Amino acid sequence: MLKHLIPQALVSYRNWRRYSKSFPDAFVSSEASVDLDAAIETGCIVRAGCTVAKSVVLSRYSTLGDNCLLRGGGRIDIGPFCSIGPEVVMLSENHEMDRLTLYPLALYAGADDRHSDFRPADITVGADVWVGQRAVVLAGARIGSGCVIGAGSVVPRGEYEPYTVLAGVPARPIKKRLDEDTRRALLDSRWWSSSAELIFGDWATDLQMSRWSDVRRLGRN
Repeated sequence: MLKHLIPQALVSYRNWRRYSKSFPDAFVSSEASVDLDAAIETGCIVRAGCTVAKSVVLSRYSTLGDNCLLRGGGRIDIGPFCSIGPEVVMLSENHEMDRLTLYPLALYAGADDRHSDFRPADITVGADVWVGQRAVVLAGARIGSGCVIGAGSVVPRGEYEPYTVLAGVPARPIKKRLDEDTRRALLDSRWWSSSAELIFGDWATDLQMSRWSDVRRLGRN
């Protein structure tokens, strides 16, 4: 039994050392597979089973739940304070579809030709976005700040306005979160760009309100 456990223990220890050095201000599980060229900022959490490619930018205080898959030839840029649920998939490339075969022949012809079988397209996710469990975000999706993506939804290429609730296969706008005045005020405030001391301190109570009219300290130093 021990001979099966020891190799995995060594892998976990190696990963812990590498991730601690490369991402010193974040928590990256030793049971995740994270490219050391990925950008993982202060306060981020990457849980066990996640696969994160070098094309990924995970901005401060954003979290990835268990077993997420983020990869592809295009950039995947996730804004600050995002909550990405377990088993979410973000793929920043698509198969080329204008060829006689969809099979990735170049993939087997040589590593240098791999990307010729796929068409990269960036994925951008704004600040304070919540992505539900097992949602899939496809290449070319541009998700505005404050959006919610329902569990199991598939978000295709396109631009989605801030503070929109998206759900379905394919995902479509269901409704807006919060009233218009509150949405506009939050976007103007860009609270997620402020210091952690304010966000987790003086502004914490205001950020849990439902309407801008109830805010007392947010946006004021």
